[in-house]
Amino acid sequence: MPEDEEGGLEEMRRRKLQEQLGAMQADEEQRRVLMAILEPEAFSRLANVRLSNPKLYQKLVSLLFNLVQSGQLKGRISEAQLKGLLLKFT
Repeated sequence: MPEDEEGGLEEMRRRKLQEQLGAMQADEEQRRVLMAILEPEAFSRLANVRLSNPKLYQKLVSLLFNLVQSGQLKGRISEAQLKGLLLKFT
């Protein structure tokens, strides 16, 4: 394999690794925020939603982050409140 092709492949691998690391860091930050705004039972339920319905999970997380950013969130969200939000999406 020519040397310039090897360098190109190595650069592609490096970029891919950086993208994966960035995604992992973003996931970790998102998890920390969600743990801060959700009660443990609600966080567990949300984790179950993530496994069973990723699209619904993303919608719900977007809503939760919007509530946080707009200052509409008062206190932590309980499992019952999270269930209510889930019902609005189904």
